[in-house]
Amino acid sequence: MFTARRASILCLSLSFAGLLLAGYLSFLHIALLRGELLGGPLCGGAGSFFNCHAVAASRFSSFFGVPIAFWGVLAYLILLTLSVIALQFPELNRQALTAAAALAGACLVLDLGLLGVMLVEIRALCSLCLLMYGIKALILLTAKRGLGRMPSFRLPLLSPVASAAGWMLGMVAVTGLAGILAVQFSTEYLSRAPEGLRARILERIRTAPRVVVDAGDSPRLGSPDAPVQAVMFTDPLCPLCREADQFNEIALKVYRGKISLVTKQFPLDAQAFQACLAAGHPKESVMRDIEEGKRLGVTATPTFFVNGVKVLGAITPAQFDEIIRQEENSPFNPARRKS
Repeated sequence: MFTARRASILCLSLSFAGLLLAGYLSFLHIALLRGELLGGPLCGGAGSFFNCHAVAASRFSSFFGVPIAFWGVLAYLILLTLSVIALQFPELNRQALTAAAALAGACLVLDLGLLGVMLVEIRALCSLCLLMYGIKALILLTAKRGLGRMPSFRLPLLSPVASAAGWMLGMVAVTGLAGILAVQFSTEYLSRAPEGLRARILERIRTAPRVVVDAGDSPRLGSPDAPVQAVMFTDPLCPLCREADQFNEIALKVYRGKISLVTKQFPLDAQAFQACLAAGHPKESVMRDIEEGKRLGVTATPTFFVNGVKVLGAITPAQFDEIIRQEENSPFNPARRKS
């Protein structure tokens, strides 16, 4: 027989699994802000519809300025506490399971909205998010089955047991909220600090001289009228260029219509030159890219020119976001120049 106690144990196990998963997603989110792509194949690969990093980098990945993964940690902490209350205080078993079912159901309603955003706006799915949705659905079904039917919520507020359970739940909720806000504040402060890489890139784009880059017949992704026109000089054998390609794919997906990316080949040795040819790039086109790179003073890869400003190294999605905000109102915005 599937009793309320068994339902509580299963809810406890599911909540713990969800807490671990939400914590891992939060870790991936922080790593992405730091310019690290972690998670491997679990987060999807190049060209895949499943791309956790694209979802995490989008503006829809935060709620009230806090990453949704962080809110997931708080929700699972509360669900875990409710499951513990249901196990430790038999007289509150039904009330705790009712609260757990209500919280899981409310989260699922929000999750369905986020799923729609992923499909329509981002056009990518986070496999780990889908797994978390499944865990919440299982918690809801388990709690409802343990209850048999949804009773009215009548918590004996004046009983010592209810007071102890209420204090436990409140302390976990407040401590969890304070913790995620502290982590979020620290992460944002470090990523936006005046001496940070993001700030240095923005300062360079504001103050550095701009040059005209001849895009020629090089392949372009994105609109030529996008506010951010980026040209990347790349080497097919350069590991940092492969990392930059991953960031570029995420940024183009998340900031669709805001970024245009032209890719030019700039092999640094004969082996890399042959790799360009083997990849299908015409010799004449590669030679033109090399000459253009030399004219612009390119000596290493990847090298970007963002609206004419030279930027060395890969540009993360978070840095692209800041650049877009700055350049949309800039006189160097192609759309503003045409209007």
